[in-house]
Amino acid sequence: MSYLRNIILEEKDKLPKEVSKTVNQFYNKIKSDSYYPDNKNVIKLKPFSTIEVNNFLLDCLAEYDKTERLYIEHHDIVGLRGVWTVLSFSKEENTLKYFDGLIDKYISGKPFYLHFLFELFGYSDVQNPLYDKIKKYYDRIFDNLPAYQLLKNIGVEPQNKYDWSISFKLTTDGEWFTPNNLSDEQKEKRFSFDMRLGQPQTMGDTYNIDIQNDLSQKRKRITFSESRILEINVDKTVFKNPDLLNLNEFINKVEQYFEIKFNFEKIANLSVSKGIKKQQVEKWIKNEFKN
Repeated sequence: MSYLRNIILEEKDKLPKEVSKTVNQFYNKIKSDSYYPDNKNVIKLKPFSTIEVNNFLLDCLAEYDKTERLYIEHHDIVGLRGVWTVLSFSKEENTLKYFDGLIDKYISGKPFYLHFLFELFGYSDVQNPLYDKIKKYYDRIFDNLPAYQLLKNIGVEPQNKYDWSISFKLTTDGEWFTPNNLSDEQKEKRFSFDMRLGQPQTMGDTYNIDIQNDLSQKRKRITFSESRILEINVDKTVFKNPDLLNLNEFINKVEQYFEIKFNFEKIANLSVSKGIKKQQVEKWIKNEFKN
């Protein structure tokens, strides 16, 4: 899905020659699906942030927004990140008005990429004045978000509540990688349970759980987040989104459904961000998610 980039590509040649040349240079940066303006390279987009280019990009966004996009897959996130980054350097009234309206839309509706705006506006090279608006919103809702409630429940406090993560993997055999020479039947019964917790991400999700037997010819997979459940060869009507404060009940249901048992004593992998007590998290996991 690259509608925004297509609009830029189609419209740029209608601009005055010098402006068109600048927009073309910008387009060449964002045309790759792997392009991501992070804190290290975001400054490279600042030269494109001129009044002429910014006004053109705002017009492209207005055209892009005429198409209703209900799901993540409908969005050109690569194009949006690039365009938003260029516009983030502007303090012009029309640009700030656009972002202010977009933030209001994300706060009152589906927060598709609010997390990216928050990250972008907080970069040292950007420091957009609307950063505080998103920060105040997050401060109001953090206590009600599943991952933050879970942290409090297990007695863990991140050093930076706006940027933290906990990720771990459980498997039925306790191994990170699949052992060699497993039979097809053993591969079918070898499941992994991957969980990530952290600050709000796409759609405002603070957790992601992925359960699968990825090397089996009879593959089964189900993924959970606040915003949706995705499945492959699994009856997702059996499951509801897990209550993170009662994760033991959820894991028991998963084990019963797939007729498996995860190895909680031998955690295949565990990673926590700086400041989080790893031992406390490990204790919670080994106790099968019971406090």
